[in-house]
Amino acid sequence: MLKPPELHNEQLTAKMLLKLVIVLIVIALIIWLYRQQTTGELSDKIAMLEQENGQLLAYKKSLTEQHKNVTEQLLSEQQAAAVQKVTNAKLLQRLNTLQDSIIELNKELSFYQNITQGTATSKLHVRELNITAANKQSNHYHYQLVISQGKKISKPIQGQLTLSLIGQVGPDIKTISINEHQLKLRHVQVFNGQIKLPENMEPKSIKISLTQKKKTTLSKTIDWQVTTSPTQLKR
Repeated sequence: MLKPPELHNEQLTAKMLLKLVIVLIVIALIIWLYRQQTTGELSDKIAMLEQENGQLLAYKKSLTEQHKNVTEQLLSEQQAAAVQKVTNAKLLQRLNTLQDSIIELNKELSFYQNITQGTATSKLHVRELNITAANKQSNHYHYQLVISQGKKISKPIQGQLTLSLIGQVGPDIKTISINEHQLKLRHVQVFNGQIKLPENMEPKSIKISLTQKKKTTLSKTIDWQVTTSPTQLKR
């Protein structure tokens, strides 16, 4: 018995719908399985990356701490080195000052030994002239003059001591008075004073004169020489 065409068409349509549903279910199942697999792989990857990131953060923290310690140690060593440098400089300065003092004391001792032993010159003479530059003013100088004699005298030698600066200004040689001192010595007398160079003058020498009772009894000219320590003259 033949089925009506309408029923046949309905059956075909139902079969097609069933097949389509099955296909969709299969596709959905495949997609779900793929997603499950992908999600698991991604989760594993994320976990691995998080672990590596934690390790890197810990390593970074360790390096930061090491850098801090090294920086602090370096700073401490630099400060210690700076303190040591300053200390060494001060010690060297004190040593140089002490050595200069020893030299001067030895010179003084030798001089007075010569006097007491009768081997020093008996004449009144210029023993020493020391000229040093002032630290702050380039045309200012300090001088130290030592006058001595080796005679055994009962009264001190007295007189007026005059210092004059001889220098060149252009083509001319000029002499200017520096200072005057009152001499009153038995063996040694030290004089200190300041020299201010006139502008455009080139110093050549220092003239030292002693006047006693309006008569010049000592006159000596010494070349201009700036030193850092006293210069001993020939006796």
